Amino acid sequence: MKKILIAIFCILGFNSAFAVFFGLSNYVLEKNNISKYPNGIYGVFIDYELSGAVKQSLSNSCIIQKDSTSVQSAECRQDKNGDFLTSYLKMENLINVDKGTSCVLNIMFYDKSDLLIQKRPLSSYNNCQWVPIPKDTSIDVARKYIIKIEGVNIPTVESLATESKT
Repeated sequence: MKKILIAIFCILGFNSAFAVFFGLSNYVLEKNNISKYPNGIYGVFIDYELSGAVKQSLSNSCIIQKDSTSVQSAECRQDKNGDFLTSYLKMENLINVDKGTSCVLNIMFYDKSDLLIQKRPLSSYNNCQWVPIPKDTSIDVARKYIIKIEGVNIPTVESLATESKT
């Protein structure tokens, strides 16, 4: 029974990051925050407000965490009124526009004041688990946007590193 509960928790946690958030319409693509990596790969930040299906998914995840006696993560913390401290999520994605695949590097949780509550690293550039980009999702929209403006005003990662040193 313990193994089944652990498996369910792991599956729900995984799906909430990769399936639920990507399919929602309440997201903001940070068009001024796209960087270019070698070989047709781009770094993109996408913000997801905690409302509707996202909020319900997070609520369910937090209930499972509470019931499984695991440590309550930062995004599950609530204020004195019972409202989540987390107001929106920011996901850092890598998108390979040529191959139609993506990888999530980080999920960041922000409060209403735009302060970072928690950053959850999921992968690194070198260890990305590349997966196909589902149609009509936020990642698909980001890929189409990148293809549309490719090569126009997108700084490379190398130039960003140079700019930050000066």
